[in-house]
Amino acid sequence: MSWFDEKLHGGATWPGGWTADIQELKNGRNPFAKGLRDFLASAPTTDLKKAVEAACDAYLKSLADPKVSAEETYLASREIAKVAGATRATDRELARSAMPGGPLVSDFSVSGLRYTLEYTDAKRLWEIRHSDLLPWPYEASAKKPDYASRQHTTADMVKRTRKAGQEEVKAAVRKASEKANKQLGKHDVVESTIRTLKEAATFYDLSTHVGDHVRVTDRALRQIPQQIAADVRDKGDTYHGKIVRVVVNLRENTSLYDGSGNPVSISSKDITSPLDALDEKLSFSYVNLIFPPEIVVDDHVIETGVVNLAAESSGGKRTFTWLRY
Repeated sequence: MSWFDEKLHGGATWPGGWTADIQELKNGRNPFAKGLRDFLASAPTTDLKKAVEAACDAYLKSLADPKVSAEETYLASREIAKVAGATRATDRELARSAMPGGPLVSDFSVSGLRYTLEYTDAKRLWEIRHSDLLPWPYEASAKKPDYASRQHTTADMVKRTRKAGQEEVKAAVRKASEKANKQLGKHDVVESTIRTLKEAATFYDLSTHVGDHVRVTDRALRQIPQQIAADVRDKGDTYHGKIVRVVVNLRENTSLYDGSGNPVSISSKDITSPLDALDEKLSFSYVNLIFPPEIVVDDHVIETGVVNLAAESSGGKRTFTWLRY
């Protein structure tokens, strides 16, 4: 990824180090690009193909533009689903999808559209000065978090990661037979694969801070706090030994809206209490909760819908504190 070699890793102004990844979203090897390819291959008319591709382009343009809000970007991604249509959905599914917080339904790959939330929610956090998240720079690793930490990726880490990849290639060449040696020399793909695998493993080993994105969907209001805690615990277990930031998207929950379609009121204690009870051996930095805009927390209207919880230790006990800014 380009941010890996840039001074200051692309800077703190959006899109910063996300620039290359946003450009690869449409044509790269990811669920969104696959969803677009599959749709274009099966869409019944040329006009529909053009319309959906235009909607995808509009979303990507919105995502890359720092002047366009993350909420507008989110709505642009949902527009792709509307343009594609949902001819395979039942009337009941369509009715639920139309509700505030309703589940996404579309002939376009829903998993591909949900994948874009990793990007949109990163932009949403950058808007409120949480600009530490960068896309994880390697696909080829046993453990692949969604996010790296800009603040905690040092120049020495980059240097050691690159050096490890180069040395791995040299070692492979030395051990190989003459025939394999020649093949390595002729085929950059083989050499690149060896180098990338070692770099990916090295970068993960050197990283102290990682981040992951999860979605909590279709839960009753009383179930949401426990589900958040369960998903946060799972990420802490997965990346045990690392300090983990978990970004939790909660937008697809009809229970977060009242009968008039307005966001409900929730208690911060209801959210933090299950998190405070998590195993002390698990290490976290932040839990970023992406609620609907205008959600009410402890009688405070949260215009962005983002509730940031910081993991803090005091007297040997870890608690999650709501940062009200």
